[in-house]
Amino acid sequence: MTDDRTSTPIPTAGPTSPIEGKYINFFTDFGFKKLLGPPHNQRLMDILNCVLPDLPSPIVQLDYLPQEQLGVSEEDRDAIFDLYCITESGTRIIVEMQNSRQQKFLDRVLYYSMLPIRQQGQRGQWDYSLCMVYLVAIVNFRLPQIVADPEDIITLVKMMNTKTRKDVGEKIAQVFIELPKFTKDSADLSGRVDKWLFAMNNLGKIVEVPDALREEEMLMEFLDDAQIASLNENERLSYERSLKAYRDRINTEEYARKTGWEEGWKKGQEAGWEKGREEGRKWGRQEGRQEGRQEGREEGREEGREEGRAIEIRAIAQAMLIRGIDRETIMELTRITAEELSNLYS
Repeated sequence: MTDDRTSTPIPTAGPTSPIEGKYINFFTDFGFKKLLGPPHNQRLMDILNCVLPDLPSPIVQLDYLPQEQLGVSEEDRDAIFDLYCITESGTRIIVEMQNSRQQKFLDRVLYYSMLPIRQQGQRGQWDYSLCMVYLVAIVNFRLPQIVADPEDIITLVKMMNTKTRKDVGEKIAQVFIELPKFTKDSADLSGRVDKWLFAMNNLGKIVEVPDALREEEMLMEFLDDAQIASLNENERLSYERSLKAYRDRINTEEYARKTGWEEGWKKGQEAGWEKGREEGRKWGRQEGRQEGRQEGREEGREEGREEGRAIEIRAIAQAMLIRGIDRETIMELTRITAEELSNLYS
């Protein structure tokens, strides 16, 4: 079983410390908020100017809005970290980090994208004039269902006329950044986007700062703020709690995937393989009497094996569903289609 996340063992900070490495882990709630939250609006603005592919002009001012306006639930906060901002032109931008695959993730993104739209409503006479809204989702897993090119790291999603390919929803856009797809080495970084993606994706594993990052003052400030040695006592305790939550979440997901697969495999062998093999033998015997026993047996065995494998995979997928594993992960691991997976619900 593989995971999209990568990890490199590095020396621990001390014999009893859960903290590893020189820099904090960007994928923790503490790391995300400390490095991109207030008062680092200039840093966040620089990143957004790099990763938003269709800005009419660069963002020159960015302010943080109260996060409570988003109405994010405590349940969401277990896996999702949000920042809510507004530009000088009134454009609203939600920046979120998500570590865990989630059922209905794209529906959730759409829902939260709509909240800043609704907040712009005015009482009384109003012409429905709206400012642009972006939701930037930095995800620590792959989203195969949203991209035409599996190598795309940054994907822009907007409403469009499917015939003319013209944008029709010019007030809302979603940008997905799939960090596990970024695999460049430090020697291959070619631009500012590459450098930011490398820093975020590899922060917890950096030992020596690459020359490409040393060329950028803002990236060096980012690394300075990320140094574990610079944390005060309260920050260190907060980081330890956040790091533990991150690790627990990964371990829980990996255990669910592993046990779901093993249970499904066992059930598939018990129910599907034996049934398929027996039916294959029966079919082979019947066909063999008519067209030759040997040929019939071989074809029957092959047909039985194929049917047995199909039954087995369905059993695996059903076991994973029961354990609460999201549909995207199940389809990715079993290669089952969305239609076949939907039929398992009935």
